[in-house]
Amino acid sequence: MKINKKNSLSFKVLSSVSEDKIKQLYDIHLKSLPNDIIHFFGYDIEKKYILGLIEENKCRIIVALSNKSIVGFIILRFGFFNIKKIIDLSSILRFLINSILNPMLILRLTYQLLKPNIIPKQSCEIDYFAVSNRFKSQGIGKKLLKIAEKTAKEKKFKKIFTKTYNKKLAYFYINKKKAVLLNKYKILHYLYFCVYWKIN
Repeated sequence: MKINKKNSLSFKVLSSVSEDKIKQLYDIHLKSLPNDIIHFFGYDIEKKYILGLIEENKCRIIVALSNKSIVGFIILRFGFFNIKKIIDLSSILRFLINSILNPMLILRLTYQLLKPNIIPKQSCEIDYFAVSNRFKSQGIGKKLLKIAEKTAKEKKFKKIFTKTYNKKLAYFYINKKKAVLLNKYKILHYLYFCVYWKIN
């Protein structure tokens, strides 16, 4: 479904993705948010995660395109997904090897497993949100958020929840979206913000 086109940019809401599109999503996610834990399990896990969400009809992927290439995206998740069912031995080994170089990973993962997010009722979740570094400060993120809100509303959700360690983004939600700060916690030098806002 085509949403908008402006200055060679277009926006689409996807309910399915090709292998090539998954690779583009992964590349932007890795470069824009290199410290997200899922990266340390490897590409295959992120691919299985995205395909699992789609298969269970638990997400929509909102993308910004420039010349048919993805330059930004939001994964809007509609319910719980058990990530344990896609973790395999090779991805665990990869994570452990990465943890030798970065011991903080084990601490971050343990905390997130033991302290799962409590998502408000009638909320969907912005799971991943990233814009290519070359396309930042062009209003792409705001447009993706606007379409995410419209998509959530169409799915009968009244609120959007998200968690971020991007302080600037967290304060954008709080100041511009009038988001409620549910919780914030620190894992070493990462300060996480858990917020939600009502969809107008």
